[in-house]
Amino acid sequence: MKIGIIKGLYYYEYGDLWLQFLQKLGHECVTAEIHDSSCFLCTDEACLPVKIYHKNAMELLDMGIDCLFSPKIIKCAKDSFTCPKVIGINEMLAASLKPSIRMISPEFSGEFKTFYARTGLALGNDTREIKTAIEEMLVLGSARVAFMSLPKTKKGSRDDFFLVCLLGHKYIVEDSFINMDIKKRLKKLNIRVVTSDLFDNDFLSSSAENSFSHAPFWITGRQAAGLAAVSEAAASQIDGYIYLTAFGCGPDSFIVPLTKKYIRDMSAKPFMEISLDEHTSAAGLDTRLEAFADMLGDRVRV
Repeated sequence: MKIGIIKGLYYYEYGDLWLQFLQKLGHECVTAEIHDSSCFLCTDEACLPVKIYHKNAMELLDMGIDCLFSPKIIKCAKDSFTCPKVIGINEMLAASLKPSIRMISPEFSGEFKTFYARTGLALGNDTREIKTAIEEMLVLGSARVAFMSLPKTKKGSRDDFFLVCLLGHKYIVEDSFINMDIKKRLKKLNIRVVTSDLFDNDFLSSSAENSFSHAPFWITGRQAAGLAAVSEAAASQIDGYIYLTAFGCGPDSFIVPLTKKYIRDMSAKPFMEISLDEHTSAAGLDTRLEAFADMLGDRVRV
């Protein structure tokens, strides 16, 4: 069976595991690359990642797939839920795109074994095939050990660079189309980044709970707050913070001020919020990044 996997939202958290599991069950998996953010079938009130998700689904529907794989991600850990728009994304897709093919939308609430079983049964695979694939995937999942360390700076050498903590939802920080390849732009300015990918989600959640009086309700907020807390614990290595957010994001309207206040109270390191939508220009982004790099340089000279 040819399955289209939508490259967006929690694909950047679990996409590699989804691909491997479906391939172990003998299915062909395809993804689509998009080159513009126009999506007229999605409500204007949605954030950019949700609009891109719709656009990606539209591209897949034109690729001759047999079904569309779009898991219903409710929560990634105990007592830590995803955004309401993420939870309801499949209902939005069904209403907006009215796909003529079947949508496979297994529910995920932090328990991989149950999720894999639901996926295999929905695809009509044999129970023995599913059991074997699940056993192999659980071994792979346990082997996904995070580095839990920050890159070492080389102060005083010709290879000096600034180290900046790049905060935000993983599906914004890791999607080079949404963030306009910000990591490459920062690298040209001699800035390296630290992201939540370096750390285990449970570790980041516990760091947020231990450092903030009220840990964020949403999992993406806990990742950002936890990363800020970990980075502040190693503040001598971190030169500044950039928070990437999607315009109109409800959870970030709480999380960004909370994280900004925490950083200001702890170290007062430079902090810049970048709000992204389909109208964000490359020139405007470059100007802000260059100004931020100048500010980092001024602090070193002072």
